[in-house]
Amino acid sequence: MRTRIYSIWIWSAFIFSLIIFFPLACIIWLLLFPFDKNRAILHYLTGYLASFFIAINPFLSLKTTGINKIRRDRTYIIISNHQSILDVLLIYKIKMHFKWVSKLENFSIPVIGQIMKMNKHIGVKRGDKESVICMMEKSKYFLSKGISIFIFPEGTRSDNGEPGEFKEGAFRLAKESGLPILPLILTGTGKTLPKKGFLLRGKHIVKLHVLDELSPDYCKNKSIPELTEKVRQYIIQCINRHY
Repeated sequence: MRTRIYSIWIWSAFIFSLIIFFPLACIIWLLLFPFDKNRAILHYLTGYLASFFIAINPFLSLKTTGINKIRRDRTYIIISNHQSILDVLLIYKIKMHFKWVSKLENFSIPVIGQIMKMNKHIGVKRGDKESVICMMEKSKYFLSKGISIFIFPEGTRSDNGEPGEFKEGAFRLAKESGLPILPLILTGTGKTLPKKGFLLRGKHIVKLHVLDELSPDYCKNKSIPELTEKVRQYIIQCINRHY
């Protein structure tokens, strides 16, 4: 019962904060529309909202490591394992300007979907070849502007906490753009808020760890399927080693 009450309180606080945040985001979006074409300011403002939700959540005890490995003058293809919708909030802790690649359905979620559109995040329809091509073109455009791209290569949340099969899009993007891959690993989020349901499951230590970047040379001589699987195994090994 206590867990249920906490869950209701936390989700109510999140919805209330969205109600307050959305008009503010719209005002900033309108005022800065001609000047902040890549929506950097709106992105960091969204990051503050994510940090607020983490701060008020008594079920999250967050530990971050390796943030100092990020080279702020570099443009990355950022990837991570995916356990929970909480992952999306935690990723903002890396404090970088990036564009999400997200399934198209998320852009239809009330308020959240509109914020994603205002931030110019990139939608993709699963299994639709033309949509995937469009996603790649938009991603390359932002990369050419020095803005990193974030992709969950599993494409969906894990059912059991173990990284599932990786899709090739992020690794094709790395090969074709000649940019480094920045891998992250997340643990604990799936235990706190599993894939199915919205009931928080008690307090857990949640960890975000930034791994060493994978240079273009690492990617260059590998086929896309080989690179995809090697990075997946690397992430699995790092999860087992660090956690």
